[in-house]
Amino acid sequence: MLKKLNAKALRSNLILSIALILIGAVILALSLPGIAGAAKGAEDADALHIPQMEGRYIEAEINFIWEPFAYVGDSEEDMEEILYMVAIHPLESMDDFAAAEYIGLSVSGSLIKQTEALYERTNTAWESWDAADLGESVVIRGVVEAMDSEEQDFFEELLVESGMEEAIALPLILRAGTVPGGQTGFGSVVMTLFGAALLVWAAVLLVRTFSGYYQKDIRSFCAAAADPAYAMAGLEEFYAAAEPLPGDIRIDAHRLLLIDNLHARLLDPAGVIWVYTDAIRRRVNGIPVGTAYVTVLVDAAGRRYRVTMRSKAEAEAAVDALFPLLPGAVFGYSRDYERMLKTDLSALAPLAAQQHAPQPEAELPPVPPVPPVPAE
Repeated sequence: MLKKLNAKALRSNLILSIALILIGAVILALSLPGIAGAAKGAEDADALHIPQMEGRYIEAEINFIWEPFAYVGDSEEDMEEILYMVAIHPLESMDDFAAAEYIGLSVSGSLIKQTEALYERTNTAWESWDAADLGESVVIRGVVEAMDSEEQDFFEELLVESGMEEAIALPLILRAGTVPGGQTGFGSVVMTLFGAALLVWAAVLLVRTFSGYYQKDIRSFCAAAADPAYAMAGLEEFYAAAEPLPGDIRIDAHRLLLIDNLHARLLDPAGVIWVYTDAIRRRVNGIPVGTAYVTVLVDAAGRRYRVTMRSKAEAEAAVDALFPLLPGAVFGYSRDYERMLKTDLSALAPLAAQQHAPQPEAELPPVPPVPPVPAE
């Protein structure tokens, strides 16, 4: 019996566990390079020339912003992202600007305030022609990537408009806050934790299945008996002899076995006080994707046990099959029953008795007497 019940739990959990493992593995494959790259540390941009930077995770001290070349946001006051043309190595003198190496820089969030302040200081330094006015550098960490076509068009347009066609510039962009793998540092951490959580979930499901976790009610029942082996033998005999009802519910005069969310539950039939069917409508992003039907049994402590059915017809068939076997239970759903369950359980008993009371046979109308046959 336990092997059969465990096999059912395994079949139900195996597909979900495999899906969780595959999804978790893919997420970790995407996020772990970012974590590893961040842990390894960024390379010093001063040790690299711009042709060597593509694809690398670098740390750059930016103290000279030529000009922004693209904005992302609803307005100038509400910018989500700004793309600048910057000198990737710090300038020591304003005379160095012509020989500097330029790439793009993408910043967002709190970094925008810092880079905008640096851009204002750059304009001040242009007017004074004194690099001291550039002030403190802004330290940026991120991955250098090739610009997309739109970014490259804006970048090259800025070079032409500002007369910098001869400058040492490449259509590369340092995306602040990113790590290898394309995610932000925070995003990689979140993805890694999520992927690990999926793997842990899968492991828990498999451990519970193979350890017999879903049959612990049966084990506890037998352990509490005076002779556990005898109690288990009795359950084995009951399981083999009881005819399975819809939803694989098994019942005799003393025991009722059902599967509630993979858990094997062993109940006393006399303790079941309410039985009804329920429909659970499933939605994804607000869109209905189907309906699951369950047969619900409620015990005298108010606990609900839900047996998943394959269809509405099967759920109704289970209720019909249980009706003559549970004379102490009221059948069908009613808000009044729900209220009684919360306020006065004893009020359900007379209703159950009324439902199960024998219906009087209908009286047939009296047969009129047959008139005598007249004599000839």
